[in-house]
Amino acid sequence: MGAFIWYVPVMIASDLLRGLVQGGGDLPSHMQGMTAGDHVLRGIERSGLFSVGQIGVDASGDLASLGGPAVEQIIDGMRDPLERTMIKAAPAHGLYAEALR
Repeated sequence: MGAFIWYVPVMIASDLLRGLVQGGGDLPSHMQGMTAGDHVLRGIERSGLFSVGQIGVDASGDLASLGGPAVEQIIDGMRDPLERTMIKAAPAHGLYAEALR
């Protein structure tokens, strides 16, 4: 575990950089208002330090994700509005999804 701890700052930096790129210089709405502690916790979760337990952490908010991306998208398509589902299904949606909201 100690060998992987350096992934945490790398994940924090990559999340912030990706957020700035997606937001066109500003952080996206889901990252605004996050404290340093929130970024560290997100970095720990995304770095893989929880090993196999990460599956449970990731699925805690949405059990449909346990079935994989296809099952999750089908379930989301049934419960979300059509336009939101279409945006999430489009390739590279992270680059322009924030602008369409």
